[in-house]
Amino acid sequence: MSSINPNNIDGTYPIAGQDNSSQGFRDNFTNIKNNLAFAKSEIEDLQNYALLKNPLPGTTLNNELNNAQIKGAQLLKTTETINNLGTVSGDLTIDWEQAPFQYLEIGGNVTVNIDKWPTSGLYTSLRLQIFASNNAVNNNYSVTFSDSGVIYIGLNEIQNVYNNVFTPATPGVYLFDCSTYNNGTTITVTDPLRKTNVDYQYNVPVNNFDVQANTGGSRIIFDPATTLANGTLTLPAGNVDATTFSVSSSATVTAFRVRGFGNAAVKPSANITLTAGVGVEYFYSRSLDTWFKTK
Repeated sequence: MSSINPNNIDGTYPIAGQDNSSQGFRDNFTNIKNNLAFAKSEIEDLQNYALLKNPLPGTTLNNELNNAQIKGAQLLKTTETINNLGTVSGDLTIDWEQAPFQYLEIGGNVTVNIDKWPTSGLYTSLRLQIFASNNAVNNNYSVTFSDSGVIYIGLNEIQNVYNNVFTPATPGVYLFDCSTYNNGTTITVTDPLRKTNVDYQYNVPVNNFDVQANTGGSRIIFDPATTLANGTLTLPAGNVDATTFSVSSSATVTAFRVRGFGNAAVKPSANITLTAGVGVEYFYSRSLDTWFKTK
């Protein structure tokens, strides 16, 4: 509420045609002065604390709210700031204050630390987009999420991540949605692109086929027109520890070869007969980088 009181100024004073006490002048002048002081203080408060569309003359626009609440707002045509981190390698500190969406290209092995989160008790998030080129994949470059003083939730459940280290299996764009409510002490990480992965795939092979399983998939169904003499399946890339992958076929593949993606081993490694209607299953150990046949 404003402290300015125009009613304490006598607009009828002095009265024409008669002697007027000098006290009346003093009272009016005093009240005018006080109201001007109130106006100055209130205008300065507006200048310091109000949200503005443009900077005031001689100032720089600064709409910093310092975590003040905004209630009952309806947003329309809002945007968010982005920050291009460039092509990076080595240690990288990502400043949450710079933008809620930040992106980089892998130029070598990278160690990421996300800093400047808001104070505990406030929830916030940051989306990190990582682009892996052919060169990054061929050189087996990785992005390590620094765990110095940080506990990650969900990070190691994301494809291509093991022990907080992300190693892209194929070139492309990867997203990591990071959120915290306690100043980055714990950071929950999810991958919104993971939902687009095909959990199983259907394939109609011919003799001497060579098929790559979908990244993140858990099953492949072969449906050949007839018995096949031979064929090869490469198991999925970028799996998390304890992943299982099943294989079945509607017709027998007499000499069926199963191999791992990249340097991943398969045990036993000998060819098998994939019998019609009888599936096989493989279990992946990330620490050993090995698929074990379990059925």
